[in-house]
Amino acid sequence: MIDVAATAQVIAIDVGGTLTKAARIDSSGVAQSLVVVPTPVSSGADAILELAVSLAKSLATPDVIGVGVVVPGIVDSSRGVARYSANLGWRDWPLRSLLEERLPYRVSLGHDVAAAGETEMRTGDGIDNGLVVVIGTGIASVTVLDGEIVRGAQGMAGELGHVVVRENGALCRCGNRGCLEAYASTGALPLRFRDLGGGDADAETIVRDLESDPIAHEVWNQAVDCLATALAMVISVLDPGKIVIAGGLSLAGDTLVTPLMSSLGNKLVWRSAPPVELSHYRQHAGVVGAAMQFYRSVGHSNFSAWTPGLKG
Repeated sequence: MIDVAATAQVIAIDVGGTLTKAARIDSSGVAQSLVVVPTPVSSGADAILELAVSLAKSLATPDVIGVGVVVPGIVDSSRGVARYSANLGWRDWPLRSLLEERLPYRVSLGHDVAAAGETEMRTGDGIDNGLVVVIGTGIASVTVLDGEIVRGAQGMAGELGHVVVRENGALCRCGNRGCLEAYASTGALPLRFRDLGGGDADAETIVRDLESDPIAHEVWNQAVDCLATALAMVISVLDPGKIVIAGGLSLAGDTLVTPLMSSLGNKLVWRSAPPVELSHYRQHAGVVGAAMQFYRSVGHSNFSAWTPGLKG
């Protein structure tokens, strides 16, 4: 444990499959100097490491007490090892020690979606029983039961994106076919749109053109149906009190939530679906959670007053 002064700040870095977000986040949860840059996926793990180092150095101030980093895939936080990422292509990467060799700070390493789940669970009114689903380039989730995050026997709980929703369906980057991530992630929507003859378009354009483009409409309906199929399984098994959706796809707002609730109602004919809400932090839940995980690692544990905020 170290003393966390009122002026303390943590450099938080959320490495995503498309974008990397970084900010300084103070001990009251306010983010400052948010930076969003493309993740150099095609250049390999070393380029991602150098990006994280560069971002940390650019955000350094005398008040910074450490660096919190979160990444997708399977992460061994206790050893500081990024064990596997289908989207970023690494295995058993000792990321924490590599960062600490290059930076004058203590570093914590965690899972991006677990961090987003902690953000939702511990801030404001919090979540005692629920499911946090982060939908970006990939899809993963965090289950909160009785105020605790479910991590699983091998720390691999929450890979909702790799639940099979279409038998012999689209090829997923994990190597399987029919995974939810191959239909409903922001990375999959453009692929599905192109496969159906729609040409090139990003996820934001597809959502924008739902009313005017029948192919965009079809891709979106398929994505919502697949997401509802996966969530109906989780609801039936775990009975979450509510579902919170974060990540880039949460920016679709009611365009996502309204048809998703309708589809869930059709699939859960014997019971009602829990409410589906959008994260207050939306696509920034992971970067806030990266800071929170570092603060927790040094003994700071009260986050009830944290609320979404950004300065400068």
